[in-house]
Amino acid sequence: SRLGWHFCPQSFKVVLKCDTTERIRRIAKRDSIDFSDAFYQTAHREKAIKERYLHLYGIEDFTSSHLFDLTANTTTAKPEAVADRILIAYGEWHSRQHS
Repeated sequence: SRLGWHFCPQSFKVVLKCDTTERIRRIAKRDSIDFSDAFYQTAHREKAIKERYLHLYGIEDFTSSHLFDLTANTTTAKPEAVADRILIAYGEWHSRQHS
């Protein structure tokens, strides 16, 4: 959830980050489209999302690392490594919440 941190503030919050070029490459591959088309579509969608969140909720930056308990960079990391990191961080967070 892009706004989970906002609506569920007591939850463990994770944001996944990825280098823009790699993210667009993955989208283009997933959607079987050219890189330039994926870039344009993604930029358009992200602009619309940012405008909507500002208009509806007054939220300007919904991806800032300080809003989350964990920021995981997925640019080069394998999914299993990211999952392991999330599970470890969650365990540490949960222990702090219940100590």
